[in-house]
Amino acid sequence: MKKLCIHVFELLQEGDSQENVIGRKLEITELFDKDIAELTGDEDACLKDIARDTPADYNRILDLYGNNVLQLLINKRIVIHRGSKLTLYWDIFRDYIINGTVPNITSDYIPQYMYSTICRVVLVLLEKGNSLSYQELCNRVGLTSSTLDNVMIDMVMFGLAKRESGEIYLVVDGFSKSIELLWDFFKRHIMYILCQKELKSKFTYNDFKNLFIKTYKAKLLNDKTKNIYVSKLFN
Repeated sequence: MKKLCIHVFELLQEGDSQENVIGRKLEITELFDKDIAELTGDEDACLKDIARDTPADYNRILDLYGNNVLQLLINKRIVIHRGSKLTLYWDIFRDYIINGTVPNITSDYIPQYMYSTICRVVLVLLEKGNSLSYQELCNRVGLTSSTLDNVMIDMVMFGLAKRESGEIYLVVDGFSKSIELLWDFFKRHIMYILCQKELKSKFTYNDFKNLFIKTYKAKLLNDKTKNIYVSKLFN
């Protein structure tokens, strides 16, 4: 998590926007490629050795590559030293080193508002040339500023919009593109994946609700909140 936060911070320092980082689904391979690019030849060889043999024996790696190389990898937080063993800082990074691939990272995000509300905002922005003042948008869609704040959270999470200097901007150029982004977002959602796996092609609202309760049980939601969240996500 520390490395991921540092990666995001550095992207922002380089001039990227939070919305763009989120809109690109926070490409984790960018972080991994950056980690690898900064390594020397000896560090790269050491890293691959540890990846292939995780958890690798500390003394074996120390004898092969020396203290300087190993300590540099530890100082860069790429390698973790626990007792007599060495591992990489993230299992997903290890898979990337060995296979060159990363798994699909699922989302468990619960929208703040129904799709119909988001749709109204998108249509107004498309009609009015892709940007409006915050207050003007509130007036045109009939929402309070606090409600629009929550709608904007959804739209930014979906990669649909951004807000700068008191104005709202869509990052899509048409309604069909916004639909594609929503498809892309929810195909990575844990509930969509579990519905395919456990409920197959046909299921009822109650089937979905029971699966939601099982999936989100660790969040300790009360019954009223569960019903609200299930309704929003199912919609």
